[in-house]
Amino acid sequence: MAFAPSERTASQLSVTRRTVIFWLFMLALGALLWKMDSWQVGEELNYSDFMQQVDKNNAASAELLTGQNTSRVRGTLRAPAKRYSTTIPKEVIPDLTERLKKQGVPLTVSKRKIQLPGAILNYAPLILLIVFWIFAMNRIRGRQQVKL
Repeated sequence: MAFAPSERTASQLSVTRRTVIFWLFMLALGALLWKMDSWQVGEELNYSDFMQQVDKNNAASAELLTGQNTSRVRGTLRAPAKRYSTTIPKEVIPDLTERLKKQGVPLTVSKRKIQLPGAILNYAPLILLIVFWIFAMNRIRGRQQVKL
């Protein structure tokens, strides 16, 4: 009767340890991707809160990205100084631009378009995650076939 772990048990422990480390890495990477998204956008305001900030003359700058049915407004607030982003209905654009113009807020208007380098940069972590996952699954599958 042997009390020392056999080679197979040590090997399984090693595989288990690597699997746990892999999934911890995946969770950390997911949290990082989620956090990166919030870094780029700033605080997400709903439409009502955004209009309250405009009514208080608290918008320091605004960039309007027009789309087909909705538009995206992003910029900075005066107090507290922070970035914001919100989605607005297309019908309110004339009224909003007039309000911002009266308050002297610098306003940039552009059409929303997907820029290839930016899109690739934004999706690169996700693509790398998928490639790494496929690679890891192929290695695991290869090991399982060898053991049979």
